[in-house]
Amino acid sequence: MTLENLKNKPLIEAIFDIRWYIKQQNQRSIDPNTPLILGRLFDRINSEYPKYEQLPSSVVPDNMAEGLVKHRFRSEKDWPLVQLGTGILTVNDTENYQWKVFKKRIIDVVNQLYIIHPSNEKFTPRQVLLKYIDAVDLEFEENVYKFLQDKMKINLSLNPSLFEKNLIDANPIQFDLQFAFKSSKPKGTVNFRLFKGQKANNQDKETTDALIWETTIQSLESDVPQIPFHLDTWLEDAHSVAHDWFFTLIEGDLLRRFE
Repeated sequence: MTLENLKNKPLIEAIFDIRWYIKQQNQRSIDPNTPLILGRLFDRINSEYPKYEQLPSSVVPDNMAEGLVKHRFRSEKDWPLVQLGTGILTVNDTENYQWKVFKKRIIDVVNQLYIIHPSNEKFTPRQVLLKYIDAVDLEFEENVYKFLQDKMKINLSLNPSLFEKNLIDANPIQFDLQFAFKSSKPKGTVNFRLFKGQKANNQDKETTDALIWETTIQSLESDVPQIPFHLDTWLEDAHSVAHDWFFTLIEGDLLRRFE
């Protein structure tokens, strides 16, 4: 079973993020190569991503903008898209996501970034990550603890006395949980976030209460593979983890809901 096989897949967004070291001047991060990278990259990817947007964050001074995306290149259908900033590039997709296509887009764009970088022999990535954001609607006043236990096999509980003695409703109106686990393949961490929020309906754009979870596979510093040469292997390993986590979490009623 793959995510692509699900008719009603819960995917909100798939994100690949690569960040690299930039020059430091007077203890501030300044990358004189960014404007050059912007022009060269757009020249090479505009057949796939012809729609350019300058983001509101572009007004932030370069010496304060490391890791901040400022430019966006959209495909004809708006998604997928590529974003660029000082020392950062992302590739993003949403409901029409297919892993093999998404992986190829990532590799193609990163290869172009490496080729056009003015100092590619010194191009040193400091982070790569693959993130999936998924969401499922929650019925009004649905018991979150019971939903997690019944639908995702996640057991969370607080001492009932906290609520019974003080006349407090035990069903949380908001929560936000984050976990990080060491990963061996790929080397790095698996970050898992689970929270109650709102999602927009793709058809009528109305917002509904939702349980949202983010699964992020991240490699930092010495765990980052050699880019671009070992990126394919890293992506396959990271996707394998994300794929396994996703289908383990939704096994049962949720899987049947998404099929």
